[in-house]
Amino acid sequence: MNKQNESEVVLAFYRSLHQLITTPEFDGIVAQALVTTYANTRVYITLSECTMKSLHSCHREWHNQNADLNRTTDLAEKAFADLASQMRNPEAQKVCRKFREISGTDEVHDLYVQLRNLRLLSNDKSGPAVVTLVVDSASVLIDLIKRGRDAKCEYTHFSQNEKEEPVEQS
Repeated sequence: MNKQNESEVVLAFYRSLHQLITTPEFDGIVAQALVTTYANTRVYITLSECTMKSLHSCHREWHNQNADLNRTTDLAEKAFADLASQMRNPEAQKVCRKFREISGTDEVHDLYVQLRNLRLLSNDKSGPAVVTLVVDSASVLIDLIKRGRDAKCEYTHFSQNEKEEPVEQS
């Protein structure tokens, strides 16, 4: 699968997953299509599982006002991790925002960050480096850097680009 197709499949998967979870009635046909897509493209999607049972549990959790939102928070983290490379695409931004909304992590108190590239500038692994990050909110990141402990960010959802190992320069 080429990079363009991979991106489209991953985006479509998360778009359908969000729709399945938030629709009032659980749609078994959509769920089965997601399970099949996951099975065929698991290398591109970092969810630990995607079964009819897990999808039904996510749907139930979202519609139960007394439920803990751990599953939806995990889905928001995975969606951001898998879509971070597509953040220039407004549709990918929209899907990630929707997952943050359903997990309750769309406030300024959370920051989603993915380390995309790390290039060391010396042989010292704790020395200077050029770092490429993808974030869901530049203003929250800048506030965090400027203000440190006094920043509004309370929790950082971190992922690392696992498809490509960070490049270390010697």
